[in-house]
Amino acid sequence: MKRQARTFHSILVTATGIALSCAATASLADVPQAVTITTQVVFNPDANGTFVATGPICSTGTLSTVRAVIGPGPNVNALASFTCDDNSGSFILRLHPQFNARPKEDGFDANGPWSVWGKGGTGKFKGLTGHGDFGVVVDEHEDPLAATETYVGFVTLK
Repeated sequence: MKRQARTFHSILVTATGIALSCAATASLADVPQAVTITTQVVFNPDANGTFVATGPICSTGTLSTVRAVIGPGPNVNALASFTCDDNSGSFILRLHPQFNARPKEDGFDANGPWSVWGKGGTGKFKGLTGHGDFGVVVDEHEDPLAATETYVGFVTLK
């Protein structure tokens, strides 16, 4: 009987260890992770282009404007869709750029906050959340206008 008790105890200890390990792994998915996205876009008339990224999202993909509303000031409220080249999914970022007077503030023609829009995206990014800041440098010598955008912040994959 003592041997059966020891075997049961060993199995119980092993199962508990595995369960705790899985719980720790699941909780790491909820920790915000740094992300950087750099885009190359053309405004014709909306922003469309490509991106490269670091962090817990895909490394490359395409982006397109979903909606851009320009109000007084000009106050811009835009949605940009990011679709991954590796077919892992897509997500939408909400942008609030503020246009800077000359000379450029912090080297950007426009900058402002971004946040993941809605309830994440598709595929791997279904539960994506996050926010940060972005800046835009416009190449005014291109026709149509071209720009480089840099997004920095934190995202959480759930």
